[in-house]
Amino acid sequence: MKIIDSIKEMLGTKLKRDIKRPYFFWDLLRNGFLDVLLYIKHSNTLINFYQKDKLEAQLYKECHRIEKGMSLSEIREGFGIAAFQTILQHLTDMEKVAPESEAKEYAGAVVKGYLELHREFEFDDQLKAILDSITGMSPGTRSGAGTIELTRAQLQAGSRGTFEQLVACRHSVRQYRPEKVDVGLLQEAARLASRTPSVCNRQAFRVRFFNNKERVDQLLRYQSGNLAFRSEIPVVAVISVDLRFFEGAGERNQAYVDGGLFAMSLVYGLHFVGLGTCFLNWSVRHDVDKAFRKVAFIPETEVIITLLSVGNLKETFKVAASPNKEFGDLFQLIED
Repeated sequence: MKIIDSIKEMLGTKLKRDIKRPYFFWDLLRNGFLDVLLYIKHSNTLINFYQKDKLEAQLYKECHRIEKGMSLSEIREGFGIAAFQTILQHLTDMEKVAPESEAKEYAGAVVKGYLELHREFEFDDQLKAILDSITGMSPGTRSGAGTIELTRAQLQAGSRGTFEQLVACRHSVRQYRPEKVDVGLLQEAARLASRTPSVCNRQAFRVRFFNNKERVDQLLRYQSGNLAFRSEIPVVAVISVDLRFFEGAGERNQAYVDGGLFAMSLVYGLHFVGLGTCFLNWSVRHDVDKAFRKVAFIPETEVIITLLSVGNLKETFKVAASPNKEFGDLFQLIED
């Protein structure tokens, strides 16, 4: 052992890393490949679609699409036929694998809210038949679905209360006043978020705020979930993490962990200073990511975690209710 230790000491840190480089490369490649296999095996991409959890996830996604549509400043009457067709298909499949599901009741409750919004609107025969079929399969007994009407005073009062009040009153906001956002508020929110914990205190996260409307619209064209309220968005925040702060196969996903923590801290910080926000997910292919970076001036060394729309709150506005699942679905206590 003394001989080995002496050899290591003679080699020096840089040379030792150079010698280990082929192993690091193989280890990272192998673990990355196993990540892909695991995703193929268990995700909703290729196989095993007709399972309770997967169908519920799809129902939550499509129902939320309808809720988002109902929470906009300008609502297009009769919208959402494609989403409702998908909801009906998922409900039909759910009947076969899990007749009792809170996701089914969520779907019915969303339709009830949609019908209430369209009391004076005459549906075409196709959409009416779909909505009738959904309500026939799901009475919609679940509460807290659809939209919630809020005031700026309510959100700002809650954001300066207890932590529980701050969390409870934060919603994804898709309606903003047109005036410029105070840069001081953005700085204060980022300063609060800077206290986010990170692996070994490396603090690799970054946030870039864009407030030029022409640039904002240009950036938002690369993200698929904002079109219906893009014209109202005054600021886009881009959260990224520098990959140069990590090493080895064991840290291949650490940027997303640290970046996700920072993103949530930043959203609470923006909420605390009185601004409205909405997460704009960055689930894109490499070609879109590459094109976006050129417009956003983000180097290849950083991985983009998510985007945020940011703006001043209106006096009154609607938000998607987005009800939570049962608490028991996420909480476990393992005592053995």
